[in-house]
Amino acid sequence: MIITGSVIYVRPEDSAAVLRKLVEYPQITFHVGSDDGSELIVNFEAPTQDDLEPFCSMLKTEIPEIIDIGHVYINFEDEVDSLTGNGEQD
Repeated sequence: MIITGSVIYVRPEDSAAVLRKLVEYPQITFHVGSDDGSELIVNFEAPTQDDLEPFCSMLKTEIPEIIDIGHVYINFEDEVDSLTGNGEQD
């Protein structure tokens, strides 16, 4: 599982409309918006890193008010553990 801390950039006047659409996606958790409404801070959850960018591209297509999406951090812990064998029980 990949978990990100991300920023969704929107025009301030589109912030409320974008938030209404984001609740349709269970893999997105909204946390806070900037004071002017141009940045929405969210977490994304995706099965793998390879699923993350197609999901974000689909969001930008489905919600045209989204200007861009930037990832501030990405937690790869589960993927790293599976590659190194850590986290497996004997």
